[in-house]
Amino acid sequence: MAEIPEGCSRCALFFRTNFFCSVLRPNLLSELSERSSHRVLKAKEYVSWDMLEARPVFGIAEGILGVRRIQQDGRGTIAAFFVPGDIVDLRGAPERLQSDLTALTRTEVCHLSPAVFDKILSNCDEAREIAWKSLQSQSFRLIEQTAELPKKRAAEKLAWFICEFRRFHGIDGVNGAQGPLFRVPFKNVDLADYLGIQPETISRSFRCLESKGAIRLLRSNLVEILDQKLLLAIASRDPAGVAPLREARSFRILRVS
Repeated sequence: MAEIPEGCSRCALFFRTNFFCSVLRPNLLSELSERSSHRVLKAKEYVSWDMLEARPVFGIAEGILGVRRIQQDGRGTIAAFFVPGDIVDLRGAPERLQSDLTALTRTEVCHLSPAVFDKILSNCDEAREIAWKSLQSQSFRLIEQTAELPKKRAAEKLAWFICEFRRFHGIDGVNGAQGPLFRVPFKNVDLADYLGIQPETISRSFRCLESKGAIRLLRSNLVEILDQKLLLAIASRDPAGVAPLREARSFRILRVS
């Protein structure tokens, strides 16, 4: 019987429950390991174009990998992101990619052998279901983002992000455990980019949610959720659940003589 490869035993794709490699028999895991490669990306480091042009299959073991959409003027904006457990299959991507993949935090990815990956999908029902649920979740996240974000004010966008991140990923960002604490998973400047607002607006939005009694800001990237129902009401702009939000602004009154 094949032994578990040493590298796999330290990889979250194997040792975390319901991640792709956790359900593989040792022989399939060994075959996948032999023909795959593990890579650690520093924050802000890009996946090389050579690798992207090969249309790889990735497994996200740790960290967050952002999809930076390249605009016509050459600037990029974060259009989506992948989190631990996601399976990213780029084999059907357009011939001319207009996006970069960049690590928003220290990120560990496993470049999976497409041939062995397909073999696993054909022979392991549990792995196939995990991969399918990952791809399905990615689609739903994009649909929610596209449908909801353009309609919202800044504080509503932030409330939406916190609620959706918890719902889709089943974690609060603090040691992977459910609870009242939520750690913003990447830097505020990247969060502002993803939400389509200015970086300085993030701090004001946190204070706005805090003044409403939905959260308490403990540190710059850590909040305590005081009222989940209120946070959901703000995120969904539910008029029955919360008074309309007004962004904090200062005004100077000019006297006309």
